[in-house]
Amino acid sequence: MCALTGRFDDCVAQADALWNRWQRAGSPPIEWMASAMSAVAMVHGLRNDGLFSTWEARALRVARSDDLAGAPWLIAPQLFAQARVAIHLGTFGDAADVVRRAFGELGEYWWAPYARAAAAELAVVADLPEATALLEAAAPLGAENDWAAACLRRAEARRTGDLSVLAGAAAEFERVGAHFEWACTLALIPDRAAEARAELAALHAPLP
Repeated sequence: MCALTGRFDDCVAQADALWNRWQRAGSPPIEWMASAMSAVAMVHGLRNDGLFSTWEARALRVARSDDLAGAPWLIAPQLFAQARVAIHLGTFGDAADVVRRAFGELGEYWWAPYARAAAAELAVVADLPEATALLEAAAPLGAENDWAAACLRRAEARRTGDLSVLAGAAAEFERVGAHFEWACTLALIPDRAAEARAELAALHAPLP
């Protein structure tokens, strides 16, 4: 998926086209498309362009629901988007609630490793008291999802300040083709920061 690999321009262009086609088709409820809209919301949030809430609302509209209670398959992708954007922008006002919900019942299991790994990292950067315990609880996710494994390694490195572990996380993100996450990880390594700035500028995303 282009949102996970950092092909943000492609993601935005495809989403705009898909949204227009969906409206012309009579706006039918489509579960997979609602989840995709949450991923698009994440891209806009990571770019900090003011469109995050617009696309979150569109995800619910595609699901034909007023809230997540009526669209349980959206809980995991929306929490993933919220956690990842909060980490990147340093906005931690809702961090405790996002983390709590991400480690609760999730109705769509493909997205669950992403949501919980990102939530564990959010717990670390927001300095929540349960951060270490959540990293331990999320550790098994790394065996089933390479993106989650890299995210959890980066979270552990942020907790301990170990630059060698950060470098390992960057290498894992690069191996799975997650170019945005690779750049965000490099930004945390002082002698790789210039490289990270160039990559993030190309993606039209601010530094974390």
